[in-house]
Amino acid sequence: MLRGLPGLAFGLVLVAGLTALPVEQAAADESPDTSITTLKATSTPKAPKLETQRDSGPMDRRAAGNNRVVAELGQQSTDDFSSVGVTWSGDSTGTAPDIQVRTKDDSGEWSDWETITDGQPIGTEDGRLATDPIFVGDATGLEMRAVGDESTELKDVEVALVKSPEVSSDADPEKLAATAGSDLAPRPSIITRKGWGADESLRCNDDKMGTTIKGVVVHHTAGSNSYSKSQSASIIRDIYAYHTKTLGWCDIGYNFLIDKYGQIFEGRWGGIDMPIHGSHATDWNTNTMGVSFMGNYDTAAPPSVMLNAGADLIAWKLDAFQREAKGKVKLAGKVVNIIFGHGDVMATACPGANIRSKMGNLRDKVENRMGARGPIGKAWDKRGGEKTFGHPHVAEKVIGGGRAAGFLRSNKPKTLYWHPYTDDHETKGPIDALYTDLGGPTSGLGWPRSDVHDVKNGRGQGFSHGAIYRSGRTPARAVHGPIYTYYRAIGGPGGDLMLPTTNVKAGVISKSQWSKFEGGMILYHPKVGAHVLKDDIAKRYYKLSKSQQERLGVLKKDEYDTSGGRKALFQRGKIVWNATNGKVSVTFED
Repeated sequence: MLRGLPGLAFGLVLVAGLTALPVEQAAADESPDTSITTLKATSTPKAPKLETQRDSGPMDRRAAGNNRVVAELGQQSTDDFSSVGVTWSGDSTGTAPDIQVRTKDDSGEWSDWETITDGQPIGTEDGRLATDPIFVGDATGLEMRAVGDESTELKDVEVALVKSPEVSSDADPEKLAATAGSDLAPRPSIITRKGWGADESLRCNDDKMGTTIKGVVVHHTAGSNSYSKSQSASIIRDIYAYHTKTLGWCDIGYNFLIDKYGQIFEGRWGGIDMPIHGSHATDWNTNTMGVSFMGNYDTAAPPSVMLNAGADLIAWKLDAFQREAKGKVKLAGKVVNIIFGHGDVMATACPGANIRSKMGNLRDKVENRMGARGPIGKAWDKRGGEKTFGHPHVAEKVIGGGRAAGFLRSNKPKTLYWHPYTDDHETKGPIDALYTDLGGPTSGLGWPRSDVHDVKNGRGQGFSHGAIYRSGRTPARAVHGPIYTYYRAIGGPGGDLMLPTTNVKAGVISKSQWSKFEGGMILYHPKVGAHVLKDDIAKRYYKLSKSQQERLGVLKKDEYDTSGGRKALFQRGKIVWNATNGKVSVTFED
C-alpha cells in the first residue's frame, strides 16, 4: 500500500544514447471513463464507545485504543462503484483513525466491516490526509465509520467512490514483449499504460527523476482478492484516478503492479527503464522501484504465479541497473535489505503477513534469475564504477548483437555501449543526444568505435559507419556513408571543409545526398560518387530552390580552379565564381 508524497529529486533528466528510451505514449483511442463520486461524512467527536466487536486484523490489534466513532456515513444506496477511499482535513487532530467500510452488492446483501487503513495516512497534494484506494468489487451501497480514541477529531471527511467499467480490451491488453536473456535476466512481458487504459491527460508532466535504482520496495494494494483476470486493468484505472483526481498526485503511485494471475502492469509513466520516483513510501521513493502485488495478503496466501512474476520483474530491473539481489543498502538514513517490504521502513502492515513471511524466498528467486556480470557491468567496473563513471541511470538493454546502458555523474548523463566487434565505448553530451535522436546503433552510424575525443577544430566520436562532430561554433552533427568516406579522404575536420553544420540529408534528385560544412558542401549520387563544393559556390548552391537544384542535376566532379576563378560542373549546368568581382553566376544548359 502507498504511503506519502514523492521524495525530493531534481527535475526530469533527458537521457540520450539509447535507442529504446521511454517515449511519450499516446493515450488509448478511447480511454475508459473512470468516475469518482465524493460523499460528505458527518463528524461525531462525542460519540460513545463502540459496542460492536471490531475486526481482529493486525492493525486493529495495533490500534486497540481506537474505539470511538469519530466520523461516519450512514448506510446508503449509491451508483455502481468498485473501489473506495476516504480523505479528511490535514487540520484534524489526535490519534490517526482506523477507517472502516462495508458495502452492499447487487443482491442487496451487506458485507462485514473491513478496515481499509493499515498504518499512517497518506498525504495528498493539497495537505489533506487519506487512505489508500481499496478494491471492494461491484458495489451499489456503502457505510463508513472512522474509529479513533478520545483525542481523535476529524474535520471535513469525504468518501470517494471510484468506478472504471471493464472494456473489451481489458481481456487482451497491449503488452511490451519479453526480451531474450543471454547473461542478463530477461525483461518479462509488461502490460503497457496504453494496454490498461491510462488516460494520459490525468497525469502531469513534472515527473520526478531519481539518480539510479538501489532497492526495491514490495507492497500489496490490500482490498478484495476476488477479482477476475480481465478486471485487473479496471482496478488499476480505479487506483490511477484516485491518486490523480482525489489525492492530486502527478500519476499512479507504484512503478509496477502485479495481479494474482502473474500479469505485470507498467505503473507510473517512464518508470520501465528509468529511475522515476513513485509515491509509495515517502522518503524511500528515492532511488527505489515500488512493486505492488494486487490483493490483501494479510488475509490470503500469495499465488506462486504472482510471486514468480514479481521475481522475474525484480531480477530484470536489478540486473539492468548493475545491482545484487541480496545484501544491504542504506536508503533515507536506514540500512535495509536491497529487496524490502513497505513495513520494514514505515508503520504499516503492507505488504501483508503472508508476503512478509516469503520475502527471503522472494530474494532467493530473484538471485537465481539474475545473470553473471555482463560486458556492460565489466566495462563500468573498468571505468571506475559508481564512484568515477557514475550511477546506473537507464536500464541496460540488449540491442541487436550488443548492449547499452545509461549512467549519470554530477547530473550529466552518458551512455555506455558494448559490441563484440567494437568493444566498449561511452557517448556523452550533445554527441550522445544526437546519436540517440538518429537511432543509436540501429542508425546508419552503427556502433561507437571510439570515445568522445578532441579533433582539430572541435570534438568528435567515431562510429562503425561514420562520425559525429561538434564545437563551440557548431552543434553536434553526423556524417556517415559515402559522404563520410570522402570527407575523411579530403582531411576530415582538419581539412578545408572543417566541421559539419548539418547531418547528411537526402537531395532533391533520387538517391542523392548532401551535407553542409563550415567550409562548403559534399554532394553525393551513386552514379558519380561524392564531390565537393567550397565557400561561395557552396553558399550559392545551398540558396538555390529545390527546383533549381533539380534542374542543375548531379555534381559531376569536385569544384576546380579556372584562370578567372573557380567552377563547378553539374549534369545540366554550372556555377562559376569570378575572382575579379567576387560574383557567382548560375547557368542552366537544359
